[in-house]
Amino acid sequence: DNQYMNSVKILFFRDLYTILWSLLFIIPGIVKGYEYRMIPYILAEHPDMEMKQAFALSREMMDGNKWRAFLSDVGNPGTLLCGSLLPSGGRHAL
Repeated sequence: DNQYMNSVKILFFRDLYTILWSLLFIIPGIVKGYEYRMIPYILAEHPDMEMKQAFALSREMMDGNKWRAFLSDVGNPGTLLCGSLLPSGGRHAL
């Protein structure tokens, strides 16, 4: 299915870009991780969206909201603790 492969490709590049930003410095990688955070939700609603559009829309949606998302993650340490025990590293638990 073409829409599935499109989603897989975009999510792969999201993770790749985040890793590459993290190799540069840790903080930019964290910022980019929050910037790309909405991509799975965008693809759930629009699985045929192009990669550049998905990244741009996620950036636009998270503009001014990265700090709130960070505080939401840090504000509930129980979720972070339980999530870190999952095999996925807790990435999908939040």
